[in-house]
Amino acid sequence: MDSGNDSPLGLADTPLIVCFHAGIGYGHTKGSQAIAEAIKFLNTGVRLEVLDCLDFSSSIRAWLTKNLYLFTVKNFPRLWERLYSSKGRFHRLSLCFSRFLMVRSLRKRLGRFLGDNPVASVICTHFFAPAALVKLREKKGFDFKIFVAITDYDAHPFWSMPGVDGYFVANDTAKKRLMKVDVPRELVKVNGVPIEMKYMRWRPRDLARRKLGLSRRREGVLVVGGGDGLGPIYKLVEGLDRRLKDALILVVCGKNERLRRRLEDYSPVGDNEIKLYGFVDYMDMMYDACDLVVTKPGGVTSAELLAKGVPVVSMEIFGGQERRNLEYLHHSGGLFEVGDVEEGVERVAELLPRKKYLAKLKRRMRRFARPDSSLLIAGQVLSALGLPPTPKKPTPKEEPRKTSGS
Repeated sequence: MDSGNDSPLGLADTPLIVCFHAGIGYGHTKGSQAIAEAIKFLNTGVRLEVLDCLDFSSSIRAWLTKNLYLFTVKNFPRLWERLYSSKGRFHRLSLCFSRFLMVRSLRKRLGRFLGDNPVASVICTHFFAPAALVKLREKKGFDFKIFVAITDYDAHPFWSMPGVDGYFVANDTAKKRLMKVDVPRELVKVNGVPIEMKYMRWRPRDLARRKLGLSRRREGVLVVGGGDGLGPIYKLVEGLDRRLKDALILVVCGKNERLRRRLEDYSPVGDNEIKLYGFVDYMDMMYDACDLVVTKPGGVTSAELLAKGVPVVSMEIFGGQERRNLEYLHHSGGLFEVGDVEEGVERVAELLPRKKYLAKLKRRMRRFARPDSSLLIAGQVLSALGLPPTPKKPTPKEEPRKTSGS
């Protein structure tokens, strides 16, 4: 968090905007980074920090918070679904308890940070931070605005926090859910899930493959396990290799080096071309290069897939926000949900040769996309702070939508 300047974060007279995420799932981080990128694009005079709110807790509390959350979501999906959709007395109790935990966990270090830095605004992409920020602002008399940007296609009750100055949500469904838990209508703006500005650009498939050095004649499927490379990826690759003929299989292993080493030792049995990748920062081009994606998309990934118009085969869905994200993708027509690896392999084998059908799905999915979401959020934050836009370069534009090999 130290920028190396005399003042903790640089020139004291320059407006500081902090984007808070939580290191639980990569989507919250990507959402914060996308909003920060868009703010800097619109106004080059502001200072920006993208910070993990759990870094302001003790290491033990941060570890417990992260792992308890992930353990509950994965192993007790019904409990998480009940918490996610809670109403009445149960909702009030769970809400009060979660706010108490977050305030107790973050208040000391976060309070010192806010006292040392003249923050103009904070933007939260995870529900852990807002309660502590509101309490600290009230108690210590800080003068900054608090915004929430939800990175899913729904909003659970834990987002409701009196004192938040504005909410940015993906769709009308999320807005209505917040209003049901007493968030005023005028505070909620529908902008889409925040994604990077590069998703406003679209490349023909053959151009993307040429830049990536890939074969242009094969149908291509992209297998993604998220930033951590989780899920039954090895079994998927093995099954796809045995089932497909003369296909291009792209595999993103993320930070999972063990998985990558296992796949490097795998000996293909068919005539498919298998390409392995670690953690990549050019997923937009990977999406342009493929015809179909196999993954378990969160909110940000769903928004990226819609912007690119890439149909997705998905499995291993948990409850709560993951279920709501998949429902929105399904509404776009581009989701094929399967129960296990074998069914996923068969669905890919069925869809991949159907070029005209996949092209139709791509066009339909793009109608549900909001690729300019981060720019919309950034513009509204800057307007609320009275900071005018100062663009220095043109907004990224889409390339001509002529299909080539897709």
